[in-house]
Amino acid sequence: MKRIFATVVLACVFLLGPTLVFAQPADIGEFCFRAETSTGSTYEYTLQVTDMGNSHFSLNGHVWPVAPPMVIIINPSFEPLHGVAEIRGNTVYMTLNKSSILHPAILLGDTIVRADTVYVEIPIDTLSNGTFRMIRQTHNIDAATDGTDYITGTFGLCP
Repeated sequence: MKRIFATVVLACVFLLGPTLVFAQPADIGEFCFRAETSTGSTYEYTLQVTDMGNSHFSLNGHVWPVAPPMVIIINPSFEPLHGVAEIRGNTVYMTLNKSSILHPAILLGDTIVRADTVYVEIPIDTLSNGTFRMIRQTHNIDAATDGTDYITGTFGLCP
């Protein structure tokens, strides 16, 4: 009987132990990053960073266009986003996902739905002078057309 009890206790410790003792997510804070595309557009990413443990991070926030001014768009593309970050060596690797719908100003164009996946590599010591690559998929609702763009640029802390 003692042997069965000991076996059950050991099994519980080995099977349930890792799930019972784990690090709680820790809020790191909010960061502002600026992305400048190779085509001259600038975006600011506001990211809330949560440390999930073992160099894994959860990212939540939004992106807002800075330049060129988005004067022809009603409610200019405030885009909620989510993503993850990993630290390996001296580099932070991020993947960010976002989607939005662009409503044109009257008489200026069509309504466009877009979804972006952004991949970022940035040095951990400065969080500046990083690079990004983005795949943007678009669908023009009014014209019923689709498109895919590949956008690159620089990524770093806001000035």
